[in-house]
Amino acid sequence: MIAIISSVISAVSSIAATVGPALSTFATTLVAKLPSIIETIVKVAKVVVDVAQAFGILNPDEDALTLGAKVKQEGTRGRMDGESMEDYFNYLREEVELDKDKLDNMTDEEKVACQVVGTAMTSEAISEKMGVKLSPEFVASMAKIEMSAVQLEAYVKSFCKNGIDSMDYLTRFLNGKLSDSDLVQVYNIVESVEKAIDPTLDDNALQSKIEDMKSAIESD
Repeated sequence: MIAIISSVISAVSSIAATVGPALSTFATTLVAKLPSIIETIVKVAKVVVDVAQAFGILNPDEDALTLGAKVKQEGTRGRMDGESMEDYFNYLREEVELDKDKLDNMTDEEKVACQVVGTAMTSEAISEKMGVKLSPEFVASMAKIEMSAVQLEAYVKSFCKNGIDSMDYLTRFLNGKLSDSDLVQVYNIVESVEKAIDPTLDDNALQSKIEDMKSAIESD
């Protein structure tokens, strides 16, 4: 597993350099934090992409793998200083044609790297548009708690509405690392979001769900 992670990080670093050091750091951190990277990256990528599509950032036919693959292709320009991720996506969409043969012939590690880079880029695009940061640590935690696209979309919208600028507040809530005032606010959001998604959820079931998420976050 260590050898696989090392290979993926190496591939990620070479691809992500095209889109800037911040995204490169995000992507390599995600690889290090995400449990069982090969098994989980596809699920996590789909959740993030589904939410980006719901927010109108990506088209229905776009996904993390092809975004990363386009960035990897020779001739793809880097992201320019001050260029938003949505604008860079427009460039990839309009000016870079996917080389399907090269994608089909990639190694598993290269495909995982493309998924990771595409997920990092999409997370950044959501952060830019909604004003709520999706850190690599949070994205990795999504795999542990098996967060769905419906949940992520609802939490991002609610955090935005309540002036909370990072999804890390949710992981800190689950880790018991919030101040009393933040704890009350985030708990109220969790209660509102989870009961809106599942109206049959009573207070006991909500507490059980929160405890399950806490246990999942704490496990390695």
